[in-house]
Amino acid sequence: TPSKHPERPQRIEQSIKTIEALGWLNREGLVLLAPREATVDELAAVHDRDYIQDV
Repeated sequence: TPSKHPERPQRIEQSIKTIEALGWLNREGLVLLAPREATVDELAAVHDRDYIQDV
């Protein structure tokens, strides 16, 4: 992604570090789920299907 794109990897990494530093991952009742790939229909809810095909 372009360096000024809001979802650049460094932004995500810093967000995770902040969440860990605040202890938010250690909250009672928090359930961490394993990630899974999104379905095409799920992606199409927010992206054009032509864009999905290109990616």
